[in-house]
Amino acid sequence: AGQCGVGIETIEAYQGRGLATAAAHAFVAYCREQNITAHWDSWQANTPSVVVAQKVGFRHLLDYSVHLGFLS
Repeated sequence: AGQCGVGIETIEAYQGRGLATAAAHAFVAYCREQNITAHWDSWQANTPSVVVAQKVGFRHLLDYSVHLGFLS
């Protein structure tokens, strides 16, 4: 309660137009109005995601390891 993760994906044909940044700004503003704390997770190598997060005011807090497994 009172917290929400941010997940934004932009279709490749529309990337680089500032749409993710605009959506993130609007979502963060909505969260503030509703007293919701938004948080952003991203792979470090996902530079576009990291850049958008920084543009809307998120800051790097920690790194953590992720282990992926695949079942067949």
